[in-house]
Amino acid sequence: MKRKLIFTVLLGALLVVLSHSVAVCACDDITVENDLLNNVAEDDKDVDSVAIRLAEHYNSTSFSSPPTFSSAIDENSHIENVTEIQLDIGVENEVQLSQDEVNGIELVENEVLLPEAALGDSLDSVSRDSAVAVEILETATGTNDPPDQKTPPAFESADEVNGIELVENEVLLPEVGLGDSLNSVSRDSAIAVETQETATGTNDPPDQKMPPMAESADKANDIGLVENEVPLPEVGLGDSLNSVSRDLAIAVEIQETATGTNDPPDQKTLPMAESEVKILAKKNLVIHSFDVAGESSHLETYTDIVLVANASSDESITSYTYCILNGQGGYQVIYHGETPKTTYKFTSPGDYMLYAKVTDASGSEAHHTQWISVDDLRPAVSLLIDDVAAEAAEVWTIGLNHFDLKVARVPEDYQQQMYLVYPKGNYQIMPQSNWVKLKFYYPGQYIMRADVSPSTGGSFTYLFPFQVKQAPPLQISKINITPEHDELVTYEKINTQVEYQSPFTIKHFTFCLLDRDHSYSVFYHGSTPRGTVRIVEPGRYHVLVKVKDIYGRSTQNLQTIDVRQIDYKISLLINDEPAKPILSETKHRFEMKIENLPVSARTNLVLIAPDGSYRILPTGSVTTLALDEIGKYTMKAYIRPSIGGLLLHTQTFQVDLVPLNFSDLTLTPRPIRIRQKTNILPTVVGAKGMPTVFSYWLKTPQSQGFTEVLRTSRLDIDWTFDEIGKHQLIVLVTRADRQQMRRMVHFQVLIDLPWAEITQIRADDYKDYGTMAYGIKLNDGTHVMIDGGVHRPEEDEEYSIYNADGSIDPVYSYIKNELDGRVDVWLVTHFHDDHFGNAANIYNNCSDITIKSFVGVTPTASDKMKEVCFGEYMQETLEKIKERGIWREVCHGQVLTYGEMKIEVMHDLHQVSNRWNFNDTTTIFRLNLGRTNKKFIVLGDLYLNSGDVFLANHSAAQLKSDIVSVAHHGIKGVAPIVYDRIRAPIAFIPSFAYTYNNDFWLYKTKPAVYRWANLIIHGVDGTYTLKV
Repeated sequence: MKRKLIFTVLLGALLVVLSHSVAVCACDDITVENDLLNNVAEDDKDVDSVAIRLAEHYNSTSFSSPPTFSSAIDENSHIENVTEIQLDIGVENEVQLSQDEVNGIELVENEVLLPEAALGDSLDSVSRDSAVAVEILETATGTNDPPDQKTPPAFESADEVNGIELVENEVLLPEVGLGDSLNSVSRDSAIAVETQETATGTNDPPDQKMPPMAESADKANDIGLVENEVPLPEVGLGDSLNSVSRDLAIAVEIQETATGTNDPPDQKTLPMAESEVKILAKKNLVIHSFDVAGESSHLETYTDIVLVANASSDESITSYTYCILNGQGGYQVIYHGETPKTTYKFTSPGDYMLYAKVTDASGSEAHHTQWISVDDLRPAVSLLIDDVAAEAAEVWTIGLNHFDLKVARVPEDYQQQMYLVYPKGNYQIMPQSNWVKLKFYYPGQYIMRADVSPSTGGSFTYLFPFQVKQAPPLQISKINITPEHDELVTYEKINTQVEYQSPFTIKHFTFCLLDRDHSYSVFYHGSTPRGTVRIVEPGRYHVLVKVKDIYGRSTQNLQTIDVRQIDYKISLLINDEPAKPILSETKHRFEMKIENLPVSARTNLVLIAPDGSYRILPTGSVTTLALDEIGKYTMKAYIRPSIGGLLLHTQTFQVDLVPLNFSDLTLTPRPIRIRQKTNILPTVVGAKGMPTVFSYWLKTPQSQGFTEVLRTSRLDIDWTFDEIGKHQLIVLVTRADRQQMRRMVHFQVLIDLPWAEITQIRADDYKDYGTMAYGIKLNDGTHVMIDGGVHRPEEDEEYSIYNADGSIDPVYSYIKNELDGRVDVWLVTHFHDDHFGNAANIYNNCSDITIKSFVGVTPTASDKMKEVCFGEYMQETLEKIKERGIWREVCHGQVLTYGEMKIEVMHDLHQVSNRWNFNDTTTIFRLNLGRTNKKFIVLGDLYLNSGDVFLANHSAAQLKSDIVSVAHHGIKGVAPIVYDRIRAPIAFIPSFAYTYNNDFWLYKTKPAVYRWANLIIHGVDGTYTLKV
């Protein structure tokens, strides 16, 4: 009985130590140290109860420090014999035994003190380090004592105790329900431990023998597990294995070891005790299935694998936990959340045990484990031949074929190798690339093998068979030639089409026309098998067609055709009627009409007069003429069709003398003023066909009658009247055939009115860019010059009034001839050489020109110019002018008076705080032209930014002017809105041919100027004088 007590105490200690050591292998086989178990009589209930209470006492002892564990998991390892366990260790106060329990225990003489075990301590260390105090009772020798009353022999040490050979009876641990504490298990479990003496008789039944206990944890792993699932604890993401070990509830069922049958031990189980807990989760929470699906039909590494636990419960499900288990007690939480679906990527192939736990709102749990197999990621590989899938590609024994290996579903770091397998089985290693170009010379069945080795593991082979066919020859079977109408004629379309045989793409078709001299012309070259040609001259021709495919092979063929002349018709119409006699000096419409010519043509007409002289008329088939001479004329037409050739036509017509007719007599300009030129023009028909005399008879207020003042053969004359008042004029027209007519007109000559002339002088157009020079004179004799352009004959810096061709400097010529060599004031807008250059030249070199004053604004160093285009020559000239005292410095807002003319200074460089360009130094002058009340504004070279400042400083009413000189020659300058504010009906453009092609002029300046101006005076037209 004492032996039973000792072993019962040891059993209680075993349960305490086992509860801690099991946590070390929470997901592996449960190891039981068999050498700590001893035989205990099953019917000794009181002793068992005391042992259980002692176990509870030591189980409630608090530990000094938690153990540490490693949670590293090797995904490549195979997980076997996984046992799901759960432990809930409750730490309670020390257990106090009741007096009845104490009395019922047959105590040993000395206490047996079990060691305090820490989590993670092995049973061996407990056995070695324990303070074992066991007093061995003396062994009874009586034969009447029953076997279970015998006491064990005394042992001198713990090692001797460990050496006891255990009986073979079963040791059945209870099945632990979820949440059961070890205390309750100790009290409530039906622990059936039989410690039988080793019997030698044959009457002992085999099922009463216990298997030998394992000597170590490794041997304990060989114990077969029960088939029922054992749930894992609820694990949160990031929970350490220590916390899992502390919370595990042990549920281990040791199977009976059968010795007398052929069944393997792991297929036999002991019947469950009535007190064992069989339900791990409430029946209302069920995991129906755990679905694992990959991107393809099987699971692969580096791809998203979808995990879904399909569960149901009467309560709401609160969490899903998915783990990966391995065979070394490790695990990995891959998902913990409120929804059942998640994805995961495996990085290594192999077999994996997946664990799923579902928890509902009541705290119930359901568990599920499932094996899966994950393969290496298999790449998606395809082969394209000339951008067509290999199985659909056509490969011929001609030309190069582009093989392109497409690899998908694989990390960037991979290797591939292609091999070309020939029809006879031999092969060739291709360059290590994903593409290659090959040319085949023999037909047959070929295979392109591709080996792909991803960096993630594995090697995969793909075979792509393809057929190489023998290339057929390129042939022209027929050339079809059809006319536009019934037959082949000149100038009409001739359609040609070639029929050919080839399975390959044709690169181009070439159609040529060969004439009788074997010269040829290509009339079509392109990718379609059709061409169109028009033939100019009649005759026999050959059509040559050449076909060339994409592989460079070509073939050609000839077709002979006969072409006749087309039936065209040409006639001369005068006034839309067939040619007939017409009158002289009368306008008539002439048209050379062409019929039945299917192409466009250019017509040139030549008119031959009766005296044999000829006149080339403007290009075109229609013209209007008034012929003065009488006699027979000839109209000759040269018709050139657009496709070539020349058609000639000649036709004559008669011109008769028109009767003399004096229909009108006009004097311009009106009104007629004293001492102004007046043009007198009689409107006479019939005066040109033969000699005619015009006699002018004039009656003035001071004369007594008509006086012949002029006899001439000219049709019009210019006359100046010296008296004011009423005048009469008679013009008498006498023709050589004695026909005579006359006409009289009455008119008033008025007093002279104020006037002004503005002359835009075309100075030398240096590099065809343009310059600016204006001369102005008033009726009161005031002479003004504005700028003066540049004079650089052939880049010669030495000034001369003569150009290389002998012509005279136009600015000098204007001042000398029109201003009588005198300039009252010379306005300078700025000091660029195309403005002030020629003024400096004339001042320095022309002593016969008198300049009384210069007016402008001088830029200085204090103005902080970004660039200064102010050459030394002009600076020296300016200094001379200032030394003579004829320079007048002005500023914005000043008004200058010269005779009847007033000059406003509307803008100077000091109005612009930031001078972006030297053109921003421009001074803007506006000239009020005396009593004409006309305003002429000169913008000089004003640029965009300074133009915006100028615009901001003046209202539209202040800017309104009658005449404007556009800024910077029209090619750059101010924004269009400036011209919209000035609204001048007359505009000067001081530039030349370059302006017409400049985008700034075409799309900005020109539209704005033309919006208001009805008279545009462009520098390309030469020197022009405007009188106002």
